[in-house]
Amino acid sequence: MRLLVAGSLACCLAFAAGCGGTTRSSASTPATTAPVVSVSIPSETLATVPNPPPTPSDTVATGEVDAIVFAGDVQKLGGNLTQFGLTLQAAAQGPAALAERSTLLRSQLDDFDTIIGRMAGYTVSTPEFESKRLALVAAGPDVTSSGRELLDAAVAGDVAKLGEVLPRFQTALTTLQNAVTDG
Repeated sequence: MRLLVAGSLACCLAFAAGCGGTTRSSASTPATTAPVVSVSIPSETLATVPNPPPTPSDTVATGEVDAIVFAGDVQKLGGNLTQFGLTLQAAAQGPAALAERSTLLRSQLDDFDTIIGRMAGYTVSTPEFESKRLALVAAGPDVTSSGRELLDAAVAGDVAKLGEVLPRFQTALTTLQNAVTDG
């Protein structure tokens, strides 16, 4: 599974450009490009996960769980981030489009928090996956807090704040990616 969240970064850059930010391109200056942040889950892990995963989002897992529960939550997390990126990208048309989607974007960040909170409530029986779970739980709050700050700045049209928060959001996404790939 590959999760691309470059859309959210590209959207923020595009939005900043539309608000008079410095990401516009000219004949002599190329546009700023957003780096691709991807998260990979080993295919052998995903091969063991039924579709849909056996534990619904509203079920609270506690104690020690099998790797299949963790893999299902990672799939949900990836799907959530993909939807957030796509929604944010669709809002790149300007302030009105962003304002129209801000409630959905905030809801998607809340859902991300819920999944991370669920993961914080259990341990995984497989040591390799337990280390990844710990890293994801540690990385998750930075993604949502910087994502909310980014959203607030974009809705307010605060280009300076966008420029300040965007690198933190990018770092948070990279840390999240590393949590899954390196654990």
